[in-house]
Order: sequence, then structure tokens, then C-alpha cells
Amino acid sequence: MTGRYASKGEAKKKGNVINNCGWWFKPWFYQHAQKALKKGEFVEYIPTREYYHRHTRSLYWEGKLILPFGDQWWFRFLLGWMMPPKVSLLKATQGEAIRNYYHENHVIQDMLVPLYRVGDALEWVHREMEPQYAMSELNEKDFWRMFDGSLYDKARRKYKAVGTFMSVYYKCKKGRKTEKEVAEAEKEVAEAKIEVAVLETPEVKGT
Repeated sequence: MTGRYASKGEAKKKGNVINNCGWWFKPWFYQHAQKALKKGEFVEYIPTREYYHRHTRSLYWEGKLILPFGDQWWFRFLLGWMMPPKVSLLKATQGEAIRNYYHENHVIQDMLVPLYRVGDALEWVHREMEPQYAMSELNEKDFWRMFDGSLYDKARRKYKAVGTFMSVYYKCKKGRKTEKEVAEAEKEVAEAKIEVAVLETPEVKGT
């Protein structure tokens, strides 16, 4: 698939096909591209903004994994305007079985590959690629026994990351946080705020 910029006037010339691929009921773009390979060579014009967002509705090809029937014509026509789903909401509502399925069978890996090496890269991925995303099954105490978190904690407090960004442990911890862990995390935030307040309190001098 190759492309170039074209004027609106050129696109609207008689006989030219304009594909508004961003409309909610349209087939997902990667599936449109799959069909194009079977169809053979043809030319179509896609509005620039819609081309930029060509994978937004389907979250690239992740949408099919998250919502298996999301690409069906009836769903696109009736509810396609709801796509894409908010990933944070999906994570908050997914059950333990689905979460474990993603952890054990699903890998997302970004790669930057020169165009002329795409074929070699795909062959290498199929042959050699293993999951690269870290997932820890340790409890928090054992996790920090393995890694020295003193400088990490100091940096988090210095740049006020506590209470804003979750700890790296929770980012790579398998499964949900328990109520106890949530309480401990909230306690950590409260203690950090008290410490900052004490450090920032100006010294009062007598008159």
C-alpha cells in the first residue's frame, strides 16, 4: 500500500472513489486492507484526518481481542459509534480469568523497522520472538528485597510522583491490588503529603 497527498478537487473528480473510513459503520481499516490484497490494485482517496485515525476505532487489531464481535456489520451499524472502548474501563471491569488470559497468551511489542527489512523482521518475530513485557508474581515485600528501591523512592518523593503515578511494583504486578494493598498505598500517599508539608513549613522567628 502506497499513498500521496491529493487535493480535494482531485479527489472529487468524476470516477474517483472517496473512502470515508472513519465513519462508525465502516469496516475496520486493517480488515479493509486485508480485502484489498485479494482485490488487487486499485486507487481510493481517504480524507487526511480519517487516515490519521484509521486504526482508532479498532485499536489497531486489539479491538477484535477485546470485543470479538466488534467488527461485525450489525455491531458497527448499531453501536460502532461507541468505539473504541476506554481501555482503563475495560481493565477495571474485566474478570480474573480474562486478565490471566491476557497475561499468559497476549503480547504487545512495538518495533521500529526500516521498510525494506519488514519481511525479514516478520520472519524473525515468528521464529524468535518471546514475550518482552515484565510481569511479576512476587509480593511487594519480596519485590523490594530483590530490587533496591531507596533511590527510586527518593526520586518519587522529590518529583511528587507519589499519589500521581503508581509505583513500579503495581505496574508490573500480576492481578488486581487487594484491599490491603490499596489501603497501604493510600497510607503511603498520606505520609508523603505530611512529610512534604513539614519540609515546606517556613521557620517562624520571634520578634
